[in-house]
Amino acid sequence: MIPHTPLYDSITGDAPSGGSAPALNLAPTPVEANIPALNQTAPTTQTATSAVKEPFYKSFINADGTLNHKALDNLPEHHTSLKNTLARQKTFDDVLTVMANQQTLAGKKGLAPLPANAAPEVIAERKALLDSINGVPKDPKDYGIAKPENIANELWNEALAKGAAEIAHKYSASPQMLKDLVALQTAELQKQVAAQADYEKNFFATQQKNLEATLRNENIPLTKAQEMAERGAMRLGLDMNNPEHQTLMKNSNVFLMAMRHAMTTSEDKFVSGTSSTNATNNPLELARDMIHNKSNPLYEALTNGSHPQNGIAKARYQSTMVEAGKRGMK
Repeated sequence: MIPHTPLYDSITGDAPSGGSAPALNLAPTPVEANIPALNQTAPTTQTATSAVKEPFYKSFINADGTLNHKALDNLPEHHTSLKNTLARQKTFDDVLTVMANQQTLAGKKGLAPLPANAAPEVIAERKALLDSINGVPKDPKDYGIAKPENIANELWNEALAKGAAEIAHKYSASPQMLKDLVALQTAELQKQVAAQADYEKNFFATQQKNLEATLRNENIPLTKAQEMAERGAMRLGLDMNNPEHQTLMKNSNVFLMAMRHAMTTSEDKFVSGTSSTNATNNPLELARDMIHNKSNPLYEALTNGSHPQNGIAKARYQSTMVEAGKRGMK
């Protein structure tokens, strides 16, 4: 038989005869207070105390942009390698500056020169990267190098332009770079052409002045000199329809040489008047007439050493005597 105790009587409702079960003070214990009654509905949500530390970034940046280094103690595990770097920065702007510098450095290191013994596939990969960065066309001809409109055809070297495009493509040069080089070369070429034109203009102007001064001193009309010079030039084998030969004749020395050649080999007189002798087919007689006949157009020039045409007269006389010698005349 179970002895009656106050706890037993309270639970079963039994009590000794003539009495009632004493009321028990069953106040919940601290543990029981935290256990919901079985007949109560559990709340739909329940907040559990998290063991994760508060995110570091909530308190890392102060309102004025300075950094709270104590917050770095709450860095997540995958960011702990950054703790020392972040701890050296005083403001958030410092952090951004470090990031920018690291990006620049990474770019520089990424484009460092390849070793001399780099594998072909590595070289090809690097070129593909540079081509992508610089916008290099797939084929050198796609650089689109063409003769500038302000350059004469004879000054444009198509083979050189093609070779330049191939070299630019080999070394991953950008199209703009090659375009700028062509523009630079074109501008320099134009300067050289202009300088050459100025030089020729000044040169031939000086030659013309020298020629006119010589003809005045020798009392030879310019039109007559021009006629004799062209005749002498043709006898020397020049083609007066050839532009190069025409340019050559603009040189005063060449012009005078051709003119004097015509004078010494022609029976025509370079000054007005005719010889009093009719023996023009006899070079010996002609030479003698020059130095003895005062009416001979060459007499005064030949016998007067200070005469402006003395040199020409002597040349004519000497060539005539040479011709006489060839014919055996004495």
